[in-house]
Amino acid sequence: MDIPDSARTEEPSENRVSLDLVISFLTKWDNGANFSCIADQEFPSVVDPKVTSVTIRVQYPPVVKMPKMSVVVIEGQSANLTCEVDSSPRASLSWWKLKKNLREGPLGSGTLLTLTNVTRNDRGTYQCRAINGVKPDGLGTMALDVKYPPYIRPSFPKEQSVIYGQGVFSMDCQAEGNPKPQVKWRRKDVNMFFNNPMTLSDVGYLEEGFYECIARSEGFREVRRGTFINVIGRPEVLSDSSAVSVTGGDSVRLSCTILADPPPDKITWLWTGPSGDERRYDGGRTGDVEVKTIVENAIRSELTIKSAMNAHVGDYTCQAINKFGSDQKEFRVSVTGSAVAVVGVIAGSAAVGMLLAIAAIVALSIRKGWIGRDKKKKKSSKPTESLAYCISGRSTMDYPVIHSKKADTLNQRNVIELQHFDKTPRPRPPPKVDKSPYTSGLSYSSSNDAGYDHSSAERDKLRDEDIYILRNSYYNKRQHRQEANVQKC
Repeated sequence: MDIPDSARTEEPSENRVSLDLVISFLTKWDNGANFSCIADQEFPSVVDPKVTSVTIRVQYPPVVKMPKMSVVVIEGQSANLTCEVDSSPRASLSWWKLKKNLREGPLGSGTLLTLTNVTRNDRGTYQCRAINGVKPDGLGTMALDVKYPPYIRPSFPKEQSVIYGQGVFSMDCQAEGNPKPQVKWRRKDVNMFFNNPMTLSDVGYLEEGFYECIARSEGFREVRRGTFINVIGRPEVLSDSSAVSVTGGDSVRLSCTILADPPPDKITWLWTGPSGDERRYDGGRTGDVEVKTIVENAIRSELTIKSAMNAHVGDYTCQAINKFGSDQKEFRVSVTGSAVAVVGVIAGSAAVGMLLAIAAIVALSIRKGWIGRDKKKKKSSKPTESLAYCISGRSTMDYPVIHSKKADTLNQRNVIELQHFDKTPRPRPPPKVDKSPYTSGLSYSSSNDAGYDHSSAERDKLRDEDIYILRNSYYNKRQHRQEANVQKC
């Protein structure tokens, strides 16, 4: 401890008193301490006590304290970095940015460093350095974190061509941001999501379309970057059905959709019949068959059969060709029947039914005896043949027996006619005749014939005449009885 010269007094050596103050292990807390030395006489005197004061100055290296270990700001805002320093003597301050083993700066002096309009490049570690000549220098560090929205790097083109049928196709979306963004792929037309990197297997024309990479970070709006996947190669022929069955006479429409890039150079329909016959339809109308091509979002080819018949049965092939190759789709057309055939079957069935009904009626008539009368019966033109079959209950024994050929025929006919009226045959009685001189000799008793004595020839002649008269009378009366019996029956 040094005593200022003003505190020194010249005293005789025999009256001089020495007092030393020793402070061991000084610390920074002792800096600025004030000590006083008071000298006073033992006996009262007119001299006031002598007082001497001493202030201790302790030198120590700077100590840097950081109020915050990190500061978070959004890109474009301002950042305030602060440090506190304790040193003796007073230290000078400077701010530095650490980059690996290098320091960038000084960026400023004092306890406060203000960065305006910070960018993502300003993020990192900052150091506050204090120097006062006492080693070691004082150092303090803190981190600056800058948040910024996601950003997608142009790592993929706006259009990507892929060969049709390629086994595996992959595309990576590289995005950055703070915080680290989540990245996914989305197909725009179907709202289908894929993980990143996006991988497509067995690429076809259905995979062709617009895709976009989507990057999302918390606190920021999502960002997108799109690309178009263009599939090129041979045609691909699609259809909804491969088998068609129709009724004869109906119309048939076969349709196939064609996907191709470049478009097909040629679209052809091929027909192969059951017997191996072939026919080609390139377009337009050929008989009942018409082929037309419709171009909309995709190419569609339609084959129309106006009226399907058996001649149209077979396999139809829709074929498309371009410079990369060809593809085809097969259809099978079958005709189950026709309206004309159905009508013909119905008419034929009706005719067969009528024939069977007629045959049954004929068989029943024959069985009942309604058909097959005596063929020797005269035609119905004679009035006597239309006699109704109404008979009395009289027996044949009540009538005379006429012995002649004509009479036998007449009796036989009467018996036959009666057989068709009832199952039990009963002979028809001959009609009563008016008594006349010609018939008075004919009684209903055969014994009366003995009263006439004629020769054989005369008897035969007389008998023939009698039979003739009897027969004419029989027929006349039979006609009258027929009219009455018809009304009676």
